Amino acid sequence: METLQLTADLKELSFAAALARLSRTKATGALEILDAIGTNRAFLLNGIPQGAKLSRLKHPIGRILTTSGLLTEAQLNEALAMHNKTEKLLGQVLLELRLVSPEALRQAMETQSRQNLLTMFALTQGQMEFHEGLVYLTDFTPTPCPPLAILYEGTRDHTPAAILQPFLATLTFASVRLSEAAAPLVAELPPAEQMALQLLLQAHFTGELARAVPLPPKALGALLYALHELGGLELGPALNVARS
Repeated sequence: METLQLTADLKELSFAAALARLSRTKATGALEILDAIGTNRAFLLNGIPQGAKLSRLKHPIGRILTTSGLLTEAQLNEALAMHNKTEKLLGQVLLELRLVSPEALRQAMETQSRQNLLTMFALTQGQMEFHEGLVYLTDFTPTPCPPLAILYEGTRDHTPAAILQPFLATLTFASVRLSEAAAPLVAELPPAEQMALQLLLQAHFTGELARAVPLPPKALGALLYALHELGGLELGPALNVARS
């Protein structure tokens, strides 16, 4: 299958498009992006994104714990002081000091893995390659993420405008409807996004409809892009706009 042999430059194929392609084909393995620092890896199991590891630390466990209120700044500083004197991981030090529970640490590691995955949507330079197989799903914290939800959020909050703009230009002059494949995808979404798509079921996509949906324009565009990439959106012939 072509998608299981995916090799591309990020300037030619975006991470968002590659991840959607692998999700559609229910691929299992690691999507790697080699940049100037090292290798970033996003993991998939049967097409479901499982999280990621980055070539550089962007979402420290300590910061995730303090942001979520599970750890104070003083406690973090205490753990970091010990961590810097040993070769132990910060998480191990936190457990030994009994500053966090194993469950809290696990949740923080899952959050880190998910945030790493979302960060990869912002990458615009590097060589990308997919390595198929279960053997590549090692040494990371699994965090299963619904494909539509992660593609929508990653596109909305991290993807450069250059990825969305060509699609939105096409969408402007097309009629839109949800495909048969949309139902299980839409079930993954929050209520506001589901309401927006219900409006799409009731009418063709027009400027008036866009103003009526309960989403900001960028979020609506990202949602439609994500649905389209995963096969849940069909674009019909261009709309004829009558001139007065």
